[in-house]
Amino acid sequence: MWIALAYLTLIASVAAFSVDQNLGVDFAGCWQNELGSILKINLDENGSISGEYVSDVSETGHRANGNMVGYHQATPEPTFGFVVRWTCPGCTGSVSVWTGQYFKQNNVETLETMWLFRTTVMAKANNWEATRVGQDVFKRFPGSCPV
Repeated sequence: MWIALAYLTLIASVAAFSVDQNLGVDFAGCWQNELGSILKINLDENGSISGEYVSDVSETGHRANGNMVGYHQATPEPTFGFVVRWTCPGCTGSVSVWTGQYFKQNNVETLETMWLFRTTVMAKANNWEATRVGQDVFKRFPGSCPV
């Protein structure tokens, strides 16, 4: 009896996992935004996102790199969110977060996103100037990913 119950539970879990995966779109790969920043996305079956972000746009004038982690929903036009901890000369303490959605129209894939950028301030009185908000549109990068 217990073996049959365990077997049925396993079959139901595999079926639910398969249905969920069939709904999702694989938006893993390399993406580029309108400013030339490169985003490399890895997806896993648990809904996690990981990867790398490289941007030539920074307050310091240096290339900013960062590891990226986040989550996505496996749906036909998936929503997602991720955070990047920046590593570059002069950008210590800075993080950015993006939230957005994958779209495919007329065979053109885009990631439509909104972002927040937060940097460290030395005094609470300057807190107002530490967060910026913006928008990015990423398109799939043609060819091999430079990241």
